[in-house]
Amino acid sequence: MIGTTFMWSLLIAICIGLIPALIAESKGRSFMEWWAKGLVLFIVVFPHSLLIEPIRPTSPERSPLPPHCNQCGVTLTAGSTFCNECGSTPLQALSLTNMI
Repeated sequence: MIGTTFMWSLLIAICIGLIPALIAESKGRSFMEWWAKGLVLFIVVFPHSLLIEPIRPTSPERSPLPPHCNQCGVTLTAGSTFCNECGSTPLQALSLTNMI
């Protein structure tokens, strides 16, 4: 009788520990870590899993786009002063004096 009660209690604890683990996993946390916490301290961990903020994936640093010619759209080499295709100066169209 005692062995059966223990087995049922263990089975119920294992299943109840899945609840905070699944919630935390949906927010980007480790499933196994939160399952172990939920197995041992369900009453504390369940509300905590509901209140934690989702982990936002950090986007890798974007490398700046290579410069393009404003006239023909050809990709320019870094540090070039004019376009090899059409001969225009890439910074001409960006200067404020040309806009005024």
